[in-house]
Amino acid sequence: MEWGDEIEAKQRELAALHDQRLRDLTHQLAQRDGELASSQSRLSKLKEDFKFNLKLLEERDGELERYDASFNELRELISEKERQISEQRVAAAEVRYAAQEEVAIRE
Repeated sequence: MEWGDEIEAKQRELAALHDQRLRDLTHQLAQRDGELASSQSRLSKLKEDFKFNLKLLEERDGELERYDASFNELRELISEKERQISEQRVAAAEVRYAAQEEVAIRE
Protein backbone atom coordinates (compact mmCIF):
# COMPACT_ATOMS: atom_id res chain seq x y z
CA MET A 1 0.00 0.00 0.00
CA GLU A 2 1.27 3.40 -0.81
CA TRP A 3 1.67 6.32 1.49
CA GLY A 4 -1.02 8.25 -0.34
CA ASP A 5 -3.50 5.39 0.09
CA GLU A 6 -2.64 5.10 3.78
CA ILE A 7 -3.06 8.83 4.30
CA GLU A 8 -6.37 8.76 2.44
CA ALA A 9 -7.57 5.78 4.54
CA LYS A 10 -6.58 7.57 7.77
CA GLN A 11 -8.36 10.72 6.57
CA ARG A 12 -11.53 8.68 5.92
CA GLU A 13 -11.15 7.03 9.33
CA LEU A 14 -10.72 10.42 11.02
CA ALA A 15 -13.71 11.82 9.09
CA ALA A 16 -15.82 8.84 10.18
CA LEU A 17 -14.72 9.32 13.80
CA HIS A 18 -15.47 13.02 13.51
CA ASP A 19 -18.93 12.29 12.03
CA GLN A 20 -19.64 9.76 14.80
CA ARG A 21 -18.52 12.24 17.48
CA LEU A 22 -20.72 14.91 15.89
CA ARG A 23 -23.73 12.52 15.90
CA ASP A 24 -23.02 11.62 19.56
CA LEU A 25 -22.80 15.27 20.57
CA THR A 26 -25.94 16.12 18.61
CA HIS A 27 -27.76 13.25 20.35
CA GLN A 28 -26.51 14.41 23.77
CA LEU A 29 -27.61 17.96 22.99
CA ALA A 30 -31.08 16.75 22.01
CA GLN A 31 -31.30 14.76 25.25
CA ARG A 32 -30.20 17.76 27.31
CA ASP A 33 -32.70 19.98 25.48
CA GLY A 34 -35.43 17.48 26.35
CA GLU A 35 -34.30 17.35 29.98
CA LEU A 36 -34.20 21.14 30.11
CA ALA A 37 -37.70 21.42 28.65
CA SER A 38 -38.93 18.85 31.16
CA SER A 39 -37.26 20.70 34.04
CA GLN A 40 -38.69 24.00 32.90
CA SER A 41 -42.14 22.42 32.68
CA ARG A 42 -41.80 21.01 36.21
CA LEU A 43 -40.57 24.39 37.48
CA SER A 44 -43.54 26.12 35.87
CA LYS A 45 -45.90 23.59 37.47
CA LEU A 46 -44.22 24.08 40.86
CA LYS A 47 -44.60 27.86 40.52
CA GLU A 48 -48.30 27.46 39.67
CA ASP A 49 -48.79 25.09 42.62
CA PHE A 50 -46.93 27.49 44.91
CA LYS A 51 -49.10 30.42 43.84
CA PHE A 52 -52.24 28.33 44.29
CA ASN A 53 -51.17 27.16 47.75
CA LEU A 54 -50.15 30.67 48.73
CA LYS A 55 -53.59 31.92 47.72
CA LEU A 56 -55.21 29.16 49.78
CA LEU A 57 -53.10 30.11 52.79
CA GLU A 58 -53.98 33.78 52.41
CA GLU A 59 -57.69 32.90 52.18
CA ARG A 60 -57.35 30.63 55.22
CA ASP A 61 -55.57 33.36 57.16
CA GLY A 62 -58.38 35.78 56.34
CA GLU A 63 -60.93 33.21 57.44
CA LEU A 64 -59.06 32.61 60.69
CA GLU A 65 -58.97 36.35 61.35
CA ARG A 66 -62.75 36.50 60.84
CA TYR A 67 -63.23 33.50 63.17
CA ASP A 68 -60.98 35.12 65.77
CA ALA A 69 -63.00 38.34 65.58
CA SER A 70 -66.28 36.39 65.89
CA PHE A 71 -64.87 34.35 68.76
CA ASN A 72 -63.80 37.50 70.61
CA GLU A 73 -67.21 39.10 70.03
CA LEU A 74 -68.93 35.99 71.37
CA ARG A 75 -66.58 35.85 74.35
CA GLU A 76 -67.43 39.48 75.17
CA LEU A 77 -71.15 38.75 74.72
CA ILE A 78 -70.90 35.76 77.06
CA SER A 79 -69.04 37.86 79.63
CA GLU A 80 -71.73 40.54 79.41
CA LYS A 81 -74.50 37.95 79.77
CA GLU A 82 -72.73 36.36 82.75
CA ARG A 83 -72.42 39.80 84.35
CA GLN A 84 -76.14 40.42 83.74
CA ILE A 85 -77.02 37.02 85.22
CA SER A 86 -74.90 37.79 88.26
CA GLU A 87 -76.64 41.14 88.68
CA GLN A 88 -80.03 39.46 88.33
CA ARG A 89 -79.08 36.87 90.96
CA VAL A 90 -78.01 39.64 93.33
CA ALA A 91 -81.26 41.51 92.65
CA ALA A 92 -83.27 38.31 93.18
CA ALA A 93 -81.43 37.63 96.43
CA GLU A 94 -82.14 41.19 97.58
CA VAL A 95 -85.83 40.78 96.73
CA ARG A 96 -85.94 37.46 98.63
CA TYR A 97 -84.20 39.03 101.60
CA ALA A 98 -86.59 42.00 101.54
CA ALA A 99 -89.53 39.61 101.28
CA GLN A 100 -88.24 37.59 104.24
CA GLU A 101 -87.81 40.75 106.26
CA GLU A 102 -91.35 41.81 105.35
CA VAL A 103 -92.66 38.42 106.43
CA ALA A 104 -90.65 38.63 109.65
CA ILE A 105 -91.98 42.11 110.39
CA ARG A 106 -95.58 40.99 109.87
CA GLU A 107 -95.24 38.05 112.19
